[in-house]
Amino acid sequence: NSKNLTTTEIVTLTMSGVVPSGQHVDNEQKITDACSDEINIVFEIEQCQFFVIKNDERREMASGKLRIISSNAIDGTEIVFTFPDFPRITHTLSSLQKRPSIKMCACDYIFLTDGDYSFGVYLVDVISITAAFEQLLSAFSYFRVSSKQVPLHHYPINDTLTMGPPDKIAVVGMQMAQLICKGSVASAKTIRKATVYGTKSINKSKRYLLQALTPNDSDTAISPSMQSALVTAQIGGKAVVKVSGAVLTGCIATANAISNEVADALSNTSIGQQLQNDPTPKMEAAKEVVKSTVAGVYTVYDELVHSGLHLVQHSSHATATVLGHKYGDEVHRAAESAADIVDSAANTFVNVNQLGYKALAKRIAANSTVDVLCDEEERKENRGDRLGMNAMHAVQGLMIANNMDQELQSNKMKDRQKKQMVVGLEAVEMSSDNYRMVEGHNDNEDAVSEQSFNSMQMHMHNHDHSDANKDADYILDVD
Repeated sequence: NSKNLTTTEIVTLTMSGVVPSGQHVDNEQKITDACSDEINIVFEIEQCQFFVIKNDERREMASGKLRIISSNAIDGTEIVFTFPDFPRITHTLSSLQKRPSIKMCACDYIFLTDGDYSFGVYLVDVISITAAFEQLLSAFSYFRVSSKQVPLHHYPINDTLTMGPPDKIAVVGMQMAQLICKGSVASAKTIRKATVYGTKSINKSKRYLLQALTPNDSDTAISPSMQSALVTAQIGGKAVVKVSGAVLTGCIATANAISNEVADALSNTSIGQQLQNDPTPKMEAAKEVVKSTVAGVYTVYDELVHSGLHLVQHSSHATATVLGHKYGDEVHRAAESAADIVDSAANTFVNVNQLGYKALAKRIAANSTVDVLCDEEERKENRGDRLGMNAMHAVQGLMIANNMDQELQSNKMKDRQKKQMVVGLEAVEMSSDNYRMVEGHNDNEDAVSEQSFNSMQMHMHNHDHSDANKDADYILDVD
């Protein structure tokens, strides 16, 4: 519902930040502009206290009724905390430029700024509406709940506190974090544009060659054995990609689970607690820089990998099309199979490269670093977006892997027995004498084998006298 506010109350909408009582500000033009807009009361609280907090001390700036308002002129992207009894005291939250807000205990909240100070609000006996109040804060700030329960009234009172200019280091840090994010996105977009340009160039070259090359009068024939080998390699390559992708998925999920445990352990240390609970603007800016850097590196790397795979796929299949145009359908099918083999090899190489212990260690370190620097809500959100272990899928995967292992072992045993029979050996399982000559198996071959064995013994015996009979040894070698 909208209400018409008094002129002094409209002043609070046009003011940004906190204006100490008694300071004269010329707002006539702002008041005129604000009066022409519809102003909505978003939330009202009958009793509260509003503080400025600096160096673990507080100074009361306003008290009594809290009225949170918004205006159609800002399209609902900002809300303003106003106090009817203190018309010149306001605080603005914007969904376009969110800042952290922290719930310190049941009814105490802190709002961080770019300066070396922050603001606190204590709600008096309004536990029943805290959920709605926190939902509103979540829409216009980075809201989280502090692990330490510290009421604002534990901060000593200091009526001489002043609010200086914003912390320059913190401002530069936040700007740097934003620039890193924008730079990463811009780099990824540039890589994608280059990939699109490369794809267009490949297609253009393919069209030119299709027009310039004259097909042969007769199609080139490919032997059936070569075609069969290519098809087998094509199918096998795709199977390898599937298997390596599945193994990579499991390893990434495992690495994410390990990083969660590492992050939880680090968060419980004194350094982890200090990083998470330090509300100073410098610390917030430093954490944002680190998180932006990690996210930026992964964004650019992933775009490079996908770009390379995309170009390999298009170039190989374009080549197959040109060869088919020149030499006929059989060459085209063979070239397409070869292109699929190349694609599978590239994908398998990427998967195996990401399976390395260094790559997984980097993933664990990156995830753990980001989680330690995030609050509890952000950490849950980050982990929810990552690949996790699914118990049902894990059991199914183990069953499939066990069946495949049994099948491989069975085939290996059959192949082994077959080879042993071919060379004249019989596998005697569950026996101390595991191998024995097959009785009556190819006597002629046995005789030849015995003769060859005797000749080898004579040859070795003659070499023992190499110093005295070098010429004879040479003749024996020739024989």
